[in-house]
Amino acid sequence: MEGESILSHEEEEEETAKQDIHAKLYFWRRDSSSELYLGSLNSTYSAFNGNVELVLRLKTTRRRLDLDKLSKDLFLG
Repeated sequence: MEGESILSHEEEEEETAKQDIHAKLYFWRRDSSSELYLGSLNSTYSAFNGNVELVLRLKTTRRRLDLDKLSKDLFLG
């Protein structure tokens, strides 16, 4: 994404600010569930408490989403 639009409430003019957006992928396993998080969120205090971030959470059972297989397919080819 080359940029995002920002509206100025004072001037009512549209400005474009360049933003570097690069996705992260997090895997989480707990008991019989698997969770996959995909988005712009970094693992920092600012990301959780101030930045504008987008994260998609996919949650299902381990039987339906094998995170070990997905990891091998993605990173080991």
